Amino acid sequence: MSAAKTNSLEARSVDLDLRLEIERLTRRNVDLEQSNAALARSNEDLERFAFVASHDLQEPLRMITTYAQLLAQKYDGLLDQDAALFVGNIVDGSTHMRDLLADLLGYTELATRPLGPAEAVDLNAVLETVKQNLKALIDESEAVLTADPLPVVSGHPSHFIPLFQNLVANAIRYRGECPPRIHIAVQSMGNQIRFAVSDNGIGIAPEHHLQIFEPFKRLHGKNIPGTGIGLAICKRVVERYGGRIWVESKAGEGATFLFSLPVSAAPTVSSSE
Repeated sequence: MSAAKTNSLEARSVDLDLRLEIERLTRRNVDLEQSNAALARSNEDLERFAFVASHDLQEPLRMITTYAQLLAQKYDGLLDQDAALFVGNIVDGSTHMRDLLADLLGYTELATRPLGPAEAVDLNAVLETVKQNLKALIDESEAVLTADPLPVVSGHPSHFIPLFQNLVANAIRYRGECPPRIHIAVQSMGNQIRFAVSDNGIGIAPEHHLQIFEPFKRLHGKNIPGTGIGLAICKRVVERYGGRIWVESKAGEGATFLFSLPVSAAPTVSSSE
């Protein structure tokens, strides 16, 4: 066989192998696209289920809480020790569940609730709202909250209020022996704005820095009140605006929660909207 024919056969073989490999990669890409689409639909279904479940459970839970509280008030001093303890546990449990559902509803709304046009949001006004919402907690703990002048960003107040409120509330709840001292710093970094919420609390060990941003991850169980969703809400808000959030801390040395937002921050539209 001549060298020309041999080269031709080898070229055809290489061409066939190349076409087969292209077909294999094409099929694999199609499979991956189908799997991603199915996963996205599944995530959307789970988000909607969580939204509906947390929303529809609010009313029956409110009734349980209300009637348990009425029972405790009406028979105050008349119940024996065990009965009073049982009623108190019902009130505490239903109240905690109500708070948990409210936070879960807020978490899922960030992905499922349709948004109107972005607007100018003065974060100084947002912080004042947060102070009013947390007034009882701030007063009880003798917390001191200070902040640099905060910028105006493009977005929705319903996002930034829970973002700052959860960070400030956590700084107060996870306090040490001294009254909480919390400061919100702002730094311009090119096309990014970086916020730092620092406290003098009990701190967080480095091995927990990632897991605390996942839903229902609580490091101290029932010893410190909370639902375990607050930081997950913060992460979802920041990432929706194209930023990122992280923590710098060591156990016993306070914590600084940092998050960055693009200067022209505006919420991205999720696939579920």
